Amino acid sequence: MKRSLLLLNIAIALVSGSTLRGQHVAPISTTGLVKSLTAAPNTDNVTGTQTMIVNRAHVLKDRVDAEGDLYFFRRYSDVAGKPPQDIEALLTPAPVTPQQKVRTMNLVVDIDHPLFIVTSKSSSSSARKTTDGTTPFMIGTTIIDGKVSRDLQVNSFITLDELKITNKRR
Repeated sequence: MKRSLLLLNIAIALVSGSTLRGQHVAPISTTGLVKSLTAAPNTDNVTGTQTMIVNRAHVLKDRVDAEGDLYFFRRYSDVAGKPPQDIEALLTPAPVTPQQKVRTMNLVVDIDHPLFIVTSKSSSSSARKTTDGTTPFMIGTTIIDGKVSRDLQVNSFITLDELKITNKRR
């Protein structure tokens, strides 16, 4: 009895071929394998990228992720009501050093309300103002501190509704 069942299974396997053994190739449409160029994402709409940068900036703070990406995000509520010397510091990310091993710097600065900054020269060294008229006021500028041995890619998304810097001399 066992021998006849064994012979029956072997005969069915030989007659049925690879279909019975699960080795057949599933029919796949070639359109499923190749992505059309017309279906590529629109690069004009970067809101998804900005959202990703904002979320990772909140989670990672000033730490570099495993791929060497560093994220920076500021919005109007971060700088509203702050003194001028703090506004520039808040809108400028910390300098990138070679020890951090940063490959890509991703920045989003979203100032959707008017931002007015009054600057003045100050003789007091303790109260540093944002600018003295000789240095530019920089928003979202990546500063490289030291020699970075490899290329550093910087992706900046800066949105300003209105920015007015008034120089007030004493």
